[in-house]
This record gives sequence, structure tokens and C-alpha cells, in this order.
Amino acid sequence: MKELPPIQGVNAPYIRDITHAGEIAEKYGVPNDDVLLMSLNLSGVQYNNVENDRGRFWITMPNVKGYRVALTITTPEATSFVHTDGSVQIDGHEIGKASAIEKDTCTDSYWRGDNHLTLNTNQRSLCKGCGFCGTYNLERGDHPLTDEETLQAEAGKLTAEAGDFSHVNTIGIVTGCFMDEKLLVEHIQLVRKVFSQYGFKGEIQYVGSQIRNEKSIAQLAKDGEFSLYLTLEVFSHRDLLMKKQKNSLTLERAKSLLKYARSTGSHSSFLYIAGLDSLKTYYKELPDFAGIIDRFPQIQTYQLYSPKQIKFRHPEAFSLDYFFKMRQFTEKVLPGMSPIIHHNYRGLWYDNYLGKQL
Repeated sequence: MKELPPIQGVNAPYIRDITHAGEIAEKYGVPNDDVLLMSLNLSGVQYNNVENDRGRFWITMPNVKGYRVALTITTPEATSFVHTDGSVQIDGHEIGKASAIEKDTCTDSYWRGDNHLTLNTNQRSLCKGCGFCGTYNLERGDHPLTDEETLQAEAGKLTAEAGDFSHVNTIGIVTGCFMDEKLLVEHIQLVRKVFSQYGFKGEIQYVGSQIRNEKSIAQLAKDGEFSLYLTLEVFSHRDLLMKKQKNSLTLERAKSLLKYARSTGSHSSFLYIAGLDSLKTYYKELPDFAGIIDRFPQIQTYQLYSPKQIKFRHPEAFSLDYFFKMRQFTEKVLPGMSPIIHHNYRGLWYDNYLGKQL
């Protein structure tokens, strides 16, 4: 069996101090906050004596913009950031006010902003097999939402908390694998049926890789507004980094499905993890998707759920230069789109995209 090339690097902090962050910001012409927040997400944060765990919290920067982060709680060898006394600091310098750290768990439903609901319907926490993923290591709080009765109960609970679903624009379905594609399609249709009874008239977003046939897309598009977000994750070494159920979707087939989705009037995009491919690979593959997708891809920085996962990080990705070059190239290739910050807690953009405020 093939092996990945050896990693050249160590899990050292991405930035040393606030001065270092300013130097990188000036080099790439980006806001200082973007350097700090990207580094924080990549490196993680020190908190008390915790060596390896996951946490999430809100950080409010000096410009009063607030960001939700979900990251690794780690050691001084891996990060220069410290969560202490209601703030995040680096080298004794406060970069922003911070809420208390909550346990990062895998839950069955949660809101992103006021108008988007994410449903983890088929126990995503039980999904495992991709080396770079750590969701299955999180504390499980996601119960099966796969039949009409449990979906009704979930919709009723959410309605009691947030009112009816007439104000909800999108429901994203992020799920573990079903036995086959037919069952998945029926499940997505059931989610629409149940939540429409509570006022939902918006878009269903499927986030996964189990839809492989045009017929499935046509069925879902016929039912109502639909979008296909394929979890591609990485462009190279797909057979080594991902389980067979995911790597069996080739890049060419993915492009074909995304293109077909657009032809039905649906929307299309993909999820990608920054830090697994070489820049050369990214430069080669991304432009092929530019004329196919109509939604900005969810590009997430690679975080280490456990220290041993460092072996999957590409040697180039031990430097912030890698991520800012990737950011610059993406802006060049996708100038007519922009990321939605609250849809991605660990992205490459925070304050602006192509110089425009987000």
C-alpha cells in the first residue's frame, strides 16, 4: 500500500507574537485580525492545564466584530495563544475579549445565524474512517433523526425555542452515511415534508458525498429549492486520506454532478480542507470548479483533533504563507463570490474578501 510522503516540520506556533502577526498582515495586505484569527484556528489555544481537547467560544475583536471559533485546546509548544481572564492573549497582548470555553460536541441540530439550521440527522458522530477528521472523537450529542416521529419531535422542540420556520432560509443536512442513495434521498424529502409543516419554505442543502446520480438531484430539485455541497475535502491522495465511501467519488464525477445540479436550477458547491494538498495541486484543481459552482466553497483550515494527525498536514502548510497564498489565489479565481462567515468557523477569511467588508 502506498504511503504519504514524510512530514517535514513540527507542530510549532504559526505566529510568535503580535509583531509577527503585523509583519504577515503587511506582507499580504490583509487585516491584522485575519492573521490573528487564522493563526488561532490553526494553532489552537492554551487553557489552564488542558493538553488535548476541543472547545468553542466567541471572540470579540477590538473593532467590535465577533467570531465563533471551534478549535483545539493544546500546549505552549503548539500555540502562542492563551484563553485567560475573559480574553485571548498572545505574548501578554490581548487580541480580543472571549466568552467562556464550552465543550465542542457533535450535536444533532444547531443554528448558524438566525436563518440557517444545520441538522446532523443520521448520527454523524459515528462516521469514521478519514484520517484527517476528528468528529468521532467529540462527545456525542447527536441522536438519530431518521424517521418521521423523531423529526417531528425535533421540529417541535426547535419551534418552541425559536418560533416557527417561516423565517428560516436554509436547512443544511449533514449526516452519516445511509445504507444506499435511495434511502438518503427519501430522508432528505422527509426532512422537507416535516419542517414544511412548521412553516419552512426555504432551501434544503445536502452536505455530503453519497449523492452520485443525476436522478437523485432531479428528484430533490423537483421538491423545492435545493443545493448540493459535496464533501470533497482534498484533491490529492484521496485514496490514502479518505475512506472508500468518500474517495470513490472522483473529482471528475463530482464536477459532473455539480454541473448537473446547476442545470436543474439548484445551487452547487463543495467543502475543502486547507492544509492537506500542495499549493501546486490547489492551483491546478480549483479553476476547474470555477465555472461549475455558484456558491463559495467551504474552505476550512486543517485543525488537529489529536497531535498524531499532524502527519496528514502537507509540509508546505506548516507556514502561514501557504494559507495566504491559497487565499490570494482563491480570490483571483472566484472574484464574483464571497464566503459567509457564520457558515465556516475556521476559514481563510474573517474581516474582508478582495478588500470588501464581510
